[in-house]
Amino acid sequence: MSILINLYNQIAAGPKNISLNLIREILNSEKWNFNCLIIVPNIDEYSALKQSHRIKLLKLPIFNNVFLKISFRIYLEIILIPYLCSKCKIKKILAFGNFLFSPVRVKKIVLLHHPYIVDDLIFSRLSLADKIIETLKRIAFRASLHNVHNAIVQSGYMHSLAIRKWSDQQHKFQIIPNPISAKLNKVFIEPIDQLIANRLESMNKSVNLLYVSRFYPHKNHQFLLELSRHLNKIGIMHTITVTVNPEISEAKLFIGELSDSNVSIINVGELEQEKLIEHYKKAGLFLFSSRSETFGNPLIEAMRFALPIVVPSLGYAHSIVGESGTYYQEDSVLACAQKIVGLSKNKQHYRQKSLESFNQFKSYPDIEEWLNQYLAMMR
Repeated sequence: MSILINLYNQIAAGPKNISLNLIREILNSEKWNFNCLIIVPNIDEYSALKQSHRIKLLKLPIFNNVFLKISFRIYLEIILIPYLCSKCKIKKILAFGNFLFSPVRVKKIVLLHHPYIVDDLIFSRLSLADKIIETLKRIAFRASLHNVHNAIVQSGYMHSLAIRKWSDQQHKFQIIPNPISAKLNKVFIEPIDQLIANRLESMNKSVNLLYVSRFYPHKNHQFLLELSRHLNKIGIMHTITVTVNPEISEAKLFIGELSDSNVSIINVGELEQEKLIEHYKKAGLFLFSSRSETFGNPLIEAMRFALPIVVPSLGYAHSIVGESGTYYQEDSVLACAQKIVGLSKNKQHYRQKSLESFNQFKSYPDIEEWLNQYLAMMR
């Protein structure tokens, strides 16, 4: 049996890391004993991957121009994928990245992981130009949904939104939660008790908060500015570390405000997972201000390091973090600050939320278990 896996638009940090983990696990897995053609974007991270006699990579160019992006995507779906299916005798297709409307008669599975396709609230907050682009993506996903056998979502929250929006296709949706990467899962960390003790000691001087996220409108980075100003105003020594790519044009206004003397936010740039490890270890609290998530990989990563998680009381957060989370009312600087102060000042409560966070992490699959779920669907 031959399988085609389309990872062409897996470029952003979270999707890219999941895709790289998938390829590495396939290359190392003895259970993956059939031929596989994997379409990837021609960028450095994928170029470093090696092929095998069973696993072949097809690297395709990426484009910055919106018109070229759309045109090439249509070419990929309508012309190239059918051609590859015929030439390579493909029997099944798995597409990460929301779209699979290729007119081919094989089993097809698509992964939905773009929140604007399914979340009407964050869609309504977009500019007119962005709404036009996201509407095109919604149309493309709708076509994909009618074309595939199964659509995968990554959380119960996304499943609820999806079946509410596409009730006539709800039988196609299945949940496969994301795993933590093998690299992070194998990282040595000191015993949990020692880790918690070290963090409590450091918070006697200053509270180190970490927010791992790329810059998008729904990630709500602007909230951090007001939060930091308020924490400074009430005398809470702190640092908020963010991971924003300074080359993203939409992020320049946010980054410019970091020079404000009343703002204690440090931007370390968009980092590979290996370089995030030390930040997870050094942080005292994990702050996640996003308005919506299809999953939220950094939440799982933070729980791996037993970090208490401060997060808005929204559906996606409850779905992923569960009772281990410390919740505040969305966009309430006062409520968020109170939760941060409460955790940093109450050692017993901090310890409890740390242990709850680590235990919640254990409920998620490792990379091998995750791959086995996809393997079961591909058979």
